[in-house]
Amino acid sequence: RLMGHRREAETIKGDLDQLKATYKDDHRLMDEKDAMRNQYVEELKKKHEEERGRLESVIKRHEIESAAQRREKVEGELRENRLAEELKRRIEDERARKQHDAETRAKFEAERRRLQEAQRINETVGTLLREMEPKVNSIESDLFVRDKISFASASASQSGGYFATSQRGSAMSGGSEPPRREDGSFFMA
Repeated sequence: RLMGHRREAETIKGDLDQLKATYKDDHRLMDEKDAMRNQYVEELKKKHEEERGRLESVIKRHEIESAAQRREKVEGELRENRLAEELKRRIEDERARKQHDAETRAKFEAERRRLQEAQRINETVGTLLREMEPKVNSIESDLFVRDKISFASASASQSGGYFATSQRGSAMSGGSEPPRREDGSFFMA
């Protein structure tokens, strides 16, 4: 039983020692934080003093510069008036230049569109000519056949055999040329 009490006492003592060590660590941390806080406050004070000295220097310099500026105020106003007139003139020149550039661009665009339209028309005409070429060839072929038939008709009229048939074909078609098929070729009697 005594051993049990002794163990319990040692356990309590260990807990107390650990608690004491924790308190020491906490106290040490608090001391470090206080030291850091004090150091930070001192640095702030130093910075404040430096800033105050700088501002005082700036104020003195500003007072000196203000006195010089008051002496130059009239000349400055005159210079500003001259600069304003110059700026106004340059703005007008720039406006005129932009307007001229815009007119030049508009003319260029109109000419470019006109050339594109001409090119499009040329391409369209070329396409139409290519599409018409087979039809023209077909017409030329029909004309060639017609010429051959006319030549054959003239030859037949001399022989007398083809002449009556040719006249009958002409009467049926209502004209002087022989009747045609649906594909455009001539009937041969």
